[in-house]
Amino acid sequence: MGIAFGVLWFSLTANGVCMSTTGFGVEECRAFKSEGSRTLFWLAYVGAYLAVTVLYYILPVAKGGQTVGMKVAKIKVVGIATQQPAGIGPIVVRYLVRSFISGAICGLGYFWMLWDDRKQTWHDKAASTIVVTT
Repeated sequence: MGIAFGVLWFSLTANGVCMSTTGFGVEECRAFKSEGSRTLFWLAYVGAYLAVTVLYYILPVAKGGQTVGMKVAKIKVVGIATQQPAGIGPIVVRYLVRSFISGAICGLGYFWMLWDDRKQTWHDKAASTIVVTT
């Protein structure tokens, strides 16, 4: 998502939209001079982030157990009890724990699968899911 932010920022500030405001080389972007335009930019960014998250990470995994990348890697996320795609609730929990907790302590939550009996990461444990090969 950082790349998308950079592309959006560049598109708004390129081609003379930014101008030097002092002789010291400090630039101020006309596009972001007003509070409303900055707010609109951040709302668009957050909206795009949420759309990508829901459309790529949440819905495909909740419905079919896989993102496009998981299909290529031939792996699938399933519920432990059912061995079927886990559904929206557990996948949202899995995504949130993965995003904010699993990598928080030097990535320990991701590496946990290396010594776990079920090969689960912290986000898999939180959502009662497991990754299987297809």
